[in-house]
Amino acid sequence: MLRFVLGRLVRILVQVFCVVTLVFLLFRLAGGDPVTLLLGPDATPQAAAQLRHEMGLDRPQLVQYGDFLLHAVTGDLGESTSYSQPVTAVIVQALPPTLSLMLLSVVSAVVVGVAAGLLAAFRPHGWFARGSLLLWVALLAVPNFWLGMVLVQVFAVQLQWLPAIGYENPASLVLPATAIAARLVALIARLTRSTTIEVLGEEFIATARARGVSPARLVVVHALGPALPHVLTMIGLQAGYLLGGAVVVENLFSFPGMGSLLLSAVSGRDYPLMQGITIFFVGGFLIINLVTDLVASRIDPRIRLGAGA
Repeated sequence: MLRFVLGRLVRILVQVFCVVTLVFLLFRLAGGDPVTLLLGPDATPQAAAQLRHEMGLDRPQLVQYGDFLLHAVTGDLGESTSYSQPVTAVIVQALPPTLSLMLLSVVSAVVVGVAAGLLAAFRPHGWFARGSLLLWVALLAVPNFWLGMVLVQVFAVQLQWLPAIGYENPASLVLPATAIAARLVALIARLTRSTTIEVLGEEFIATARARGVSPARLVVVHALGPALPHVLTMIGLQAGYLLGGAVVVENLFSFPGMGSLLLSAVSGRDYPLMQGITIFFVGGFLIINLVTDLVASRIDPRIRLGAGA
């Protein structure tokens, strides 16, 4: 287990280094002058040169890159040009709403998806299984921003049950979390159904059935355990979709989280903030994958044995 964890940590460090390098280069090649955006087109050359010097943009790119890496290792991602605060502090302020949204999305998707998948596997040729397959295909085909607009129109405008924008109370999380979790629910439900049906065909299930174990207990107790590692792996693989969906959905619902902050940084050419948010998203993706792999390997040791091989 220790060898498995150390191997994954080394891989994450290499991936983070590559991502940090790409982020630095891509944002410099994106075009646009942050100094002009901050001072306006009427700024004097002296004021522009002074600000460019203060931001370190007048130094060679290689020197800027080395300085960026040196400070990034210590957690210093620079100062936001838009907020005049350290990038880390700006990210920390926007982090709680996004974490709340992601946690609610993942937990609800797992609960609903696993339950729906088990019910469909319990009677694979019943009306619920057939109808749910159609629903899952529809959820996979619908973009989260379109689903979000439909949810706003129905539950916020027509029924007036839930708030449409902002982050004032827990009810504000329901609609954006639903828009993000819908696709993940369909993926988890389909995977749980197929994996559970496959496990139900194993010999140990036939033995348990011969001992008189009830069909419901066979599905929930005996078949769910082997299916859980696959579900956890699915969550890890979909972490990028969840983070990307947060950017779109948060702006749709005027949600004050990391997604809105990223678009604000892009529109203002705030290089330090763009770099910090991108690194945070990539780091979050890698950490989610690591955690899901560790939990899955605890449930099924064959996963870490396969990785070690």
